[in-house]
Amino acid sequence: MARREAAIVITAAGRDRNKIYHIRELNAIPAEEWFTRAMQMLVRAGIDVPPNLLEQGAMGFVTMGIGACLTGLGKAPYDDFKLLMDQMLACLVGYQERAGATRVETLAVILDQTEEVGTLIKLREEIVSLHLGFSLAARLSNYREAVVALINGLGLTTEISQDPPPS
Repeated sequence: MARREAAIVITAAGRDRNKIYHIRELNAIPAEEWFTRAMQMLVRAGIDVPPNLLEQGAMGFVTMGIGACLTGLGKAPYDDFKLLMDQMLACLVGYQERAGATRVETLAVILDQTEEVGTLIKLREEIVSLHLGFSLAARLSNYREAVVALINGLGLTTEISQDPPPS
């Protein structure tokens, strides 16, 4: 069975609008190394990682919870985190300026043609989603909605006065 691939069309306003990026799932060895490094970072950040989690590969992040993973990775030293971010770029396997244009497959050229930080964030999100087998953006949105509903259900919201502050 071939590794999963996807074509990502950038729809956000900006210089990368309508550019097409092609991504491919890592093969087993680099993917295992990436997830092992990520889990080690989580442990060093104080996140409780169950002992058999590495056996689950990418789905281990789902088992732990996306929120816990993001919190842990956010606490990691920048150099460790940057290594993971750089390794993700190996999944970028093609680029087209627009539909029908010649496909470029050299990573240096792909990165040189990427002009918006938001594009890189979108591509990284799509790379993680490709490996997990579901949309990370949708899961984060659901997570956010669940937290808001929980807070509202507990009555932790406060009313904001419309009156001007006392002088």
